[in-house]
Amino acid sequence: MKLVFDAKELAVALSLPVTTIQQYASKYPEKLPPRLNIPNRKLMWSVKDVEQWIEQHRASQQAQPASGCSTPSGS
Repeated sequence: MKLVFDAKELAVALSLPVTTIQQYASKYPEKLPPRLNIPNRKLMWSVKDVEQWIEQHRASQQAQPASGCSTPSGS
């Protein structure tokens, strides 16, 4: 069982280019799942954290109304 993702594996899981993962990790870490901070190691993420992050973002997207939806006016 795999416990960690590197940048390439995270890119596959999130359907993003590896370069985007690398840029986000350095400039916009809030756009990615929480990273493992292991000294002197390459970029790594816990598979469990990534799965939870995806589920949270999926749930928050489902909770937001789609743009352009109209509400009944009651007339």
